[in-house]
Amino acid sequence: EYMLSPPQQLAIEAGLTRPRKGSLDGTFVTVLLVGAIVGGVLGSRSVQPDSATPMMLVSLVLWQPLIEELLFRGVRQGALLRSVTGARKVAGLSIANIVTSLAFVAIHFAQHSWLWAIGVIVPSLLFGHYRERAGSVAPCILMHIIFNAAFFMSLLLPLL
Repeated sequence: EYMLSPPQQLAIEAGLTRPRKGSLDGTFVTVLLVGAIVGGVLGSRSVQPDSATPMMLVSLVLWQPLIEELLFRGVRQGALLRSVTGARKVAGLSIANIVTSLAFVAIHFAQHSWLWAIGVIVPSLLFGHYRERAGSVAPCILMHIIFNAAFFMSLLLPLL
């Protein structure tokens, strides 16, 4: 029997793997499209910033989603899923996904209005669902990047 090294095991537990075959179907593509549309509509209805730099856009669209998904869906949700309690389901969602999503909402209170912070619960639960379904953080990272890109591009479009 082949034994995984501790770093290999940790990478798998953190979702640093390819998505499971067949886990990303038409429903996933639909969620991506709907999320991009909703993000674009929300961005177009938001207050435009006084200034925006290319580095700000790269941070908001690439770095923040990457770091947040690795930490929240990879490390946090991955660790919680290993526990009996975290793996339990409530209304079709794992406790690990719910707890991780509540923590994700909590960090958004630091820089956003309470309404906006609470609003990230739905995308967060979707990210968590696909993290578990695919056994990988890759779909979460892709979703988060696309949602943020649609929001911020529509927000910045009037400035271009």
